[in-house]
Amino acid sequence: MPEKTSKPRSSGASIAEQPEASTSDQPKVPTPDERNAMRVYLQRAEVRLSTMHRVAGIFLNGAGLLILFPLLFKDVVQNIMIILATKTTFTIASAYYVFLVIPFVISLAVPLRSLYLLLKDLVDFYFAGNFPG
Repeated sequence: MPEKTSKPRSSGASIAEQPEASTSDQPKVPTPDERNAMRVYLQRAEVRLSTMHRVAGIFLNGAGLLILFPLLFKDVVQNIMIILATKTTFTIASAYYVFLVIPFVISLAVPLRSLYLLLKDLVDFYFAGNFPG
C-alpha cells in the first residue's frame, strides 16, 4: 500500500495560525475606532442637516422673499426702469426720481447681496477645507 503524504500548505501557515470562521449568530462588536468613525459620520450628517434647515429658513424669511418679489412683480420693476430711463430733463421734479431710485436700488441690491453671501457660505461649508467659526 502506498504511503500517503500530506501536501504542504501554500501559505506556510499552521492550523493554529489560520483565522477562525466567524459565526453568523453572534453580532460583531465594533471596535473603539469603528465607534469613533460612526460618531464622526453622524455628527457630520447632523451638521449638514442643520445647515440645510438653516438654508430653508433663510429662503422662507425676508431674503428669499426679497429675491422672489422682483420675479413675481416683474412689471413693476420694468415700469420703474422705463420711468428712470425715459427721464431726460432735469428739473426740481428730478429730486423725486432720486427718491425713487434709492429704494429701488436698495430693494434689488440687498437680496442679491444676501443670496451671494448665502451661496458663498454654502460653498465654503461643503466644498472648502476650512472650518466654520
